[in-house]
Amino acid sequence: MTSGTLEGMKEFRRRKYCDRTCMGLAQTHENPTRAAVQKRVLKFLKASCEHCGTPEKLSIHHIDRDWRNNDPANLQTLCTSCHTSLHHRQGDIMPKRTPPPCTVCGKPSYHSEFCHTHRTRFMKHGSPYLTKKQFGLEWRLVEDRG
Repeated sequence: MTSGTLEGMKEFRRRKYCDRTCMGLAQTHENPTRAAVQKRVLKFLKASCEHCGTPEKLSIHHIDRDWRNNDPANLQTLCTSCHTSLHHRQGDIMPKRTPPPCTVCGKPSYHSEFCHTHRTRFMKHGSPYLTKKQFGLEWRLVEDRG
């Protein structure tokens, strides 16, 4: 019933919930997702970073590292820089591994043991050592391990 009159059967069948209270109860979950929990803790966000004092790019850090524990004593307001640094110090974020050098020329490698140039030669021709050499008017692929 809307505004004192009965609604038509078409509107009634389209309705998913009987009222807003019913809808609210249906949308609360026993095990909320991390995104839902993050929205709830935003009300505890302070005006500035508790570590460096900047008022920009703030986020919530859970001191005991349990994102489900939203006790205000467990929450800390940090800027993204301090938050990332904290997790680096705690060992949660590992630095990127540098790839090994190219086995042919020693430059930084691509996703394998070859740099971009030698990986392309390997994929196209089957050998990373092939180079183009001119013999008279003709170009040939020659294996150069020099």
